[in-house]
Amino acid sequence: MRKLLFGGMVVVGFLVILGIAAGQEAAKSKLLNGFENDADLAGMEFTDCDHELVKDKAVVTQGESALKLKIKKTDGASGVEFLPENKMLRGWEAYDLLQIDVNNKSDKDVEMSFRFDDKASTNYQTRANIVKTLRPGANTVKFMVKELTRENGEKMNIADLNRVLFFVWQPTSEFEVIFDNVRLEKE
Repeated sequence: MRKLLFGGMVVVGFLVILGIAAGQEAAKSKLLNGFENDADLAGMEFTDCDHELVKDKAVVTQGESALKLKIKKTDGASGVEFLPENKMLRGWEAYDLLQIDVNNKSDKDVEMSFRFDDKASTNYQTRANIVKTLRPGANTVKFMVKELTRENGEKMNIADLNRVLFFVWQPTSEFEVIFDNVRLEKE
């Protein structure tokens, strides 16, 4: 009886340790948006682009769908804005790295702008503006969130983010980009 009781305690202890390890592993990353359904598009505005959720396994990197933007030729910005009410803008301060899977469906490199505003941002100088080159095909864009710096050299307050934009400035042709698996990670 003692052996059975002891054996049961060992198994329970092992399962508790596995559960703690799994919980710690889960805390190493946080999915901000996987673009799975229309609810994931709440708090987003689209400028000079068409958008839809796609279930193409060739471009989906997490879950079952991704966000496709059809960038249009324009004299301004074409892309998506995550507004203050978007769930994606909360909880960044506990993480080190923002990663975004982006598939450039064009046959040319694309200069994609990523803009980060916190509550103190009032103009170009007081926000972080980062341009990344997307090669044709699959790309993973990475940002060190604690290193996000305003144009004026001051650090962003990532606990107070209120807008994030992904856009192409003055695109000269139409093309598609697909976003998926927007996530935060700890190093």
